[in-house]
Amino acid sequence: EELRYTWINNPAGSYNRQAVIGRTDSDLLDRAEEAQMLAEIKRAVIRSGVGTRREVLLHVGGKPHWYDLTVEPIRGPGPGLGITCAAV
Repeated sequence: EELRYTWINNPAGSYNRQAVIGRTDSDLLDRAEEAQMLAEIKRAVIRSGVGTRREVLLHVGGKPHWYDLTVEPIRGPGPGLGITCAAV
């Protein structure tokens, strides 16, 4: 699972659709450990099929930002799950 962004609504800060679509958290975040943490959260939702909500600290553009992160599974017509994420 590559966990690449396929859609974004209302991007914040310096982000725009072209800078995000097709990329991963590792491509977008300053710190590898934070990208890994997000990937683990997302993979846990994919494995379990159960959504989660957490407060996370991420560094973007050299600055710390706290986010209220919600990750929910998406069930499509085929096998497997996708996810949708919201960060406020």
